[in-house]
Amino acid sequence: NASTAIKAALILPSLTPPLQRRGSKGEVKIDESAIREGLKNVQWSGRLEIFSENPLIILDGAHNPAAAKALSEELKRMRNSEFGIQIRQIILVIGILKDKDFKGIISFFAPIADYIIIVKPKTLRSRNPHDLKNEFLKYTEGVEIIEDIPVAISKAKNLASVNDLICITGSFFTVGEARGCLT
Repeated sequence: NASTAIKAALILPSLTPPLQRRGSKGEVKIDESAIREGLKNVQWSGRLEIFSENPLIILDGAHNPAAAKALSEELKRMRNSEFGIQIRQIILVIGILKDKDFKGIISFFAPIADYIIIVKPKTLRSRNPHDLKNEFLKYTEGVEIIEDIPVAISKAKNLASVNDLICITGSFFTVGEARGCLT
């Protein structure tokens, strides 16, 4: 997304005819400092978003294997203190939709999660939590189903100690619903 925005900013001045406002013949000029400033100030909700620091809660809508891989790699880096944070345990709160590659997603999250709470976002597109549990159980035993997201988050907070991380993920429906009960 960032590279697309940069490319658009670079070609915008060359568009013919130049963008005009109320008959203005002024050119559109976007310099490098404006692009850098724009990228520096981007806030992308639901993507490696630190929602809370005590306990540490990360929201990420990782809803496909590529996003799950990227998120799991970042969580591993955090656990290894590469960001100055000492993570003891990762508690995963996850809800995935029916039309997503849940096996691929789970293959990246199961190895890094110490405890998994499976939820069911309030949408007809939600995958059956028992399908998710059966897949997670191929990797680990620390799995439970708490379909209600607010109840699941409460349980995760009760399980978390000072150096633990709660990651809420699996779909933007899950993240959105979680955000609503966290605020």
